Amino acid sequence: MGTLNQYAARIANMVNQPNNHELKERVKDMIKTMFANRIRQSVEKNGIDDILKLTFIAPVEELKYSDLFAPRFKFFVENRGEIAGKKYEEASFRIIRTMLSDHLINNTTGRITSKENPWNCGEANEMPSMRSLIKISDLSDKEFFLVWCDLAEACYFGQADQVKEYIRKMTTLPEAMAFGRSFVWAFQQYFPDEKGELTRLRELWNLDENNYRKR
Repeated sequence: MGTLNQYAARIANMVNQPNNHELKERVKDMIKTMFANRIRQSVEKNGIDDILKLTFIAPVEELKYSDLFAPRFKFFVENRGEIAGKKYEEASFRIIRTMLSDHLINNTTGRITSKENPWNCGEANEMPSMRSLIKISDLSDKEFFLVWCDLAEACYFGQADQVKEYIRKMTTLPEAMAFGRSFVWAFQQYFPDEKGELTRLRELWNLDENNYRKR
């Protein structure tokens, strides 16, 4: 598991400020505050055991970097404005959109995520948390990502009717153009015989018969 310095450096790099010492210190302070609040809330809720209050044995677990997607995503959404400021606002939105799309693509296409071998940071039980964070975010295209969450969940559970319904919703959203290949690929897996609809979707999202972007 990373140190405070490592997490601060990672976030500074994400907003293209790798040498901004002040930013790194602010990020470390926010992380410490977040964990302190969690500890305080736990103590207020559960109290402190008089026998154990002087000693605490903390188990150390080794985690994969991918296991940290949900808390990293939550932290970045909730603190985006403070981390990025006005100067790097667009870059911070781009980072959030990339984090979302990478993991939603996994579920939508099934190439990395599947029911038998779920990718931890994108499996279906994370969807309620992702939806709630999208709703409280200040993304201008949150409607698109909420529909994509519905589609990804339907793909994950093999709900063919819902897959078709949500892909049809995607055809009305201009943001879908950038990710049309994933949506066509998902439709093709469930409805390979619907050649006419596949052709229409490819034409809508400017894809060739192999689902690659036309030049």
